Amino acid sequence: MDPVVKHYHEHAAHYQRVYDSVSADAVHANWLTLLHHLPIGHALDVGAGSGRDARWLAERGWHVTAVEPAKDLFELAAAVPHKNIQWFQDELPSLSKTQVPKRGFDLILLCAVWMHIKPEQRSPTMQRLTELLSDSGVIVIIWRQGPSESERPMYPVNADELAQIAFQAGLTVTSWDGRNTPDLLGREGLHWQTVSLRRQSKAGL
Repeated sequence: MDPVVKHYHEHAAHYQRVYDSVSADAVHANWLTLLHHLPIGHALDVGAGSGRDARWLAERGWHVTAVEPAKDLFELAAAVPHKNIQWFQDELPSLSKTQVPKRGFDLILLCAVWMHIKPEQRSPTMQRLTELLSDSGVIVIIWRQGPSESERPMYPVNADELAQIAFQAGLTVTSWDGRNTPDLLGREGLHWQTVSLRRQSKAGL
């Protein structure tokens, strides 16, 4: 088992409490304007954790596919049902067990996931996300900047590198919040950044 997945599995109750202790409105404040302008459709929440963000989107009318690889965390979150949420225990980069709408997902959210993806897996991960995206869909990636932890390894994220990986997968950056948003849990040395991606327009190719 991947050490990161293993860690979240073994400490599921702890992370459920931690994630649910902060509001999704606060976590996603940097891209709320974008969300408000998106037509409501099908959303994919990758690394859905406690289900906080999936419930947040579902309450706004989105049909949410929530994916969590850590078994115990998945079971805790899925035990809180919502008519607009469908849960899958699955993981990147393949997401082979996840059911995909015929036209793809209109919104794909990765919150606190990208820094856990090994550098050599980032390109195939982005390629897979592009495959799952609808023609007019948006990918939102929120990642943590700061020191790694031995029990749940994290790898440095460079926004320019991420943009290049996205470009190679046929995506373009439509917004990037580089303000280094402070950690809402007050942890020293940590901050967060957010990027949104869309398919490249044919005119730009």
